Amino acid sequence: MGTNTKKRRAKYKHAVILLLFFVVVTVALLWYQRRLENRGLVQCHFENSQQEPLIFKVEIANNPAQRAKGLMFRKHLAPDRGMLFIYPRPQKLSFWMKDTYVSLDMIFMDSDFRVQGILENVPINNEKSRSVEGDNLYVLEVPAGSSARGGIKKGSVLQCKGTLPEGV
Repeated sequence: MGTNTKKRRAKYKHAVILLLFFVVVTVALLWYQRRLENRGLVQCHFENSQQEPLIFKVEIANNPAQRAKGLMFRKHLAPDRGMLFIYPRPQKLSFWMKDTYVSLDMIFMDSDFRVQGILENVPINNEKSRSVEGDNLYVLEVPAGSSARGGIKKGSVLQCKGTLPEGV
């Protein structure tokens, strides 16, 4: 074998190693980015025997500051995302859409995560206070239309993976 052939093989070998290195780094960065996006999210779904459940990755709002901000100022909410509001005790809850730029379904639940009422397709950016009858401990806000699409109705029960924090 000539020296040119050896040099060509060495260059090819280095190119393959460099390419593999970049592939590994790219995959690692994508994995890390996905992990950061999902950090702090809890996976939840509603029990519904009639159809495949919608799975939501939800942010938790369990203190006054988080509950006050909610989903305000968001321009987009992915179809599988939402926010679960957790209160310290069951009470009459009301919500508004001030500075909220995505239409939502608001799902009110008691201390057993059983749906007590749903406000569907709530219009964006308005200050009208909205509520359902009775005392509730949890409210799940998801993109408008999710309740109908997932067959979520009064009496449905929310299931979440892991332990949820208490409301403060």
